[in-house]
Amino acid sequence: MATQWDREVNVLVAGSGAAGLTAAITAADAGLTALIVESTGRWGGTTMLSGGGLWMPNNPLMRQLGIQDSRADALEYMEAAIGDAGPASSAARREAFVDSVPRVFSLLARLGVRWCAAKDYPDYYPDRPGGRVGRGIEVEPFDAKRLGQWVTLSRADEGLPAPLKTDDVWLLSRAWSTPTGFVRGARFVFRTIGGLASGKKLYGLGTALVMTLMEIVQRQGTEVLLNSPGQ
Repeated sequence: MATQWDREVNVLVAGSGAAGLTAAITAADAGLTALIVESTGRWGGTTMLSGGGLWMPNNPLMRQLGIQDSRADALEYMEAAIGDAGPASSAARREAFVDSVPRVFSLLARLGVRWCAAKDYPDYYPDRPGGRVGRGIEVEPFDAKRLGQWVTLSRADEGLPAPLKTDDVWLLSRAWSTPTGFVRGARFVFRTIGGLASGKKLYGLGTALVMTLMEIVQRQGTEVLLNSPGQ
């Protein structure tokens, strides 16, 4: 007996965090029809509550800042930090990950993601072979008002409603003890006040990342269904 479906799409994405939204964006950009299903009543996933940093070795922003990196160094670091983890982190998968960085970076930049470097953020084990400081990137703070009513359906109210960046975190704790901390604190204050003065509702970190991606999803016309668990 033939199965009857309500909908048929090229790519069905389960989950509305950064991974799911990026998958849908990639599919739509390639001319495929996509559908995002989210099991809960609020989109954003755990990305919405995360730091929102992406580990992208040898990315274009590093080169702009004069930070030296290479494919070989990234793979050496992964070997030193991960070791033999089995098929989940095979040599082929590691190479595919490292080699995809420029394509992911350029695709999302072309579609509207405003990348910025977390130049002070180190690898988790920077002292191991191939380790670096500066491989982390994130997105610029995002104005939630650009998403309209979709914001009320997100997990944004569970996060931090401030235009915080990754490098802000450790320097803000030194705002009154070091010159660099004071400068960073001043930048954060002016960024926050500037957003309020211009009528924006700025979010940073993981909230900014997933909101930026959702804006692209909406622009591409990909449907997002909430309260729709996969079975």
